[in-house]
Amino acid sequence: MNNRFWGSTLIIAGTTIGAGMLALPLITASVGWGLSILLMFSVWAVSAAGGLLMAEAAKACPDDTSLHGMVGTLLGRNGQYVSAGASMFLYYALCAAYIAGSSGLLQGAMQALFDVQLNGAAASVLVTGLSALIVSAGTGTVDSINRILFPLMLVALAVLLAVLSPSVDPVHLNYEPVNLNVGVVLAALPVLYTSFGFHVVVPSMGRYLGNCQTSLRRAVIIGSLIPMMVYLIWQLVVNGVLGGERLVSMSGDPVIGMIGGLASYTGISWISTVVSAFGALALITSFLGVALGLHDYLVEACAARQIKGRMPVVSVTFLPPLVIAILIPGGFVAALGYAALALVFLAAFLPAAMVWKVRSENRFSPAMVLVTVGGLAVAGAQVGIVTGMIG
Repeated sequence: MNNRFWGSTLIIAGTTIGAGMLALPLITASVGWGLSILLMFSVWAVSAAGGLLMAEAAKACPDDTSLHGMVGTLLGRNGQYVSAGASMFLYYALCAAYIAGSSGLLQGAMQALFDVQLNGAAASVLVTGLSALIVSAGTGTVDSINRILFPLMLVALAVLLAVLSPSVDPVHLNYEPVNLNVGVVLAALPVLYTSFGFHVVVPSMGRYLGNCQTSLRRAVIIGSLIPMMVYLIWQLVVNGVLGGERLVSMSGDPVIGMIGGLASYTGISWISTVVSAFGALALITSFLGVALGLHDYLVEACAARQIKGRMPVVSVTFLPPLVIAILIPGGFVAALGYAALALVFLAAFLPAAMVWKVRSENRFSPAMVLVTVGGLAVAGAQVGIVTGMIG
């Protein structure tokens, strides 16, 4: 296994692990530790199966570096139009959220380190400009930077786990929610599923690996397993320290309450700083992965329309989410729950449809059944939440 394989694996893992990981202990608290393990494994299986189907479809389209090109090759122009809407919503929703989150962290860092008050718009522009320079330089540059940031993120996580582990109380893991029901369990699915959203970079990684199917499949499996193990350990420690009852009863922003609770319960004031550093690294690695997928997607879309030059692609990649992050950060981030529907379409239904098109016989497979059933469950749960039937 060469360096590109491990680089691709880390890009997939880094794209998967985002700041949303900080909210996962709250999901565990809502359903209980034992059930959360089962849900996490089930969601990972659906996500990994979708990634493997995406890899198989990418093999059939060796000249396509993005999902846009693959859909056009296998499903035609009509399929391309339909997928484009879902892709743009998901890409821009995630990028806008990452810009907003990263700019907030930059503001805090500038204030703490240099006593400089940086307004939100300026911070967003700086974050976006730096990310645009990195992503437009190519996959190799993103790979090189990710190889530095991803290990640092793991180091920050390791420090947190080492410091918090002695405070874990096994009794806290026996907490059983009083109002646990089917609706509460289903409500956890969209949040968990969006925590495994790496599929947008699979086509790019296929090209980066020279269309080697074995390497790409291994990168998908290992790259998605790493986040699952990190998620489980993180939830074990946080829930073991604070307890499910304390987590579900927090008022205000529960994530902020969780970070503050870890600092106050352990008596270690700098814990909140390390958690913030971990969140920043998780945001950056995810942002670079998603922005790379969006950039490559738009490169092929612009090439198909004979639009030449780097600036149009970079502008269309970063300006829309930047504007959204500046103008309506709160309202847009609140709408990210809807992104689960787009992700189900792109990471489950679309790969299954493309592989169906590729295979001339023995079209059905366990992976196709798994992603279809799992995708319907996640989509149904999100619709139930939106309509008020669940929650």
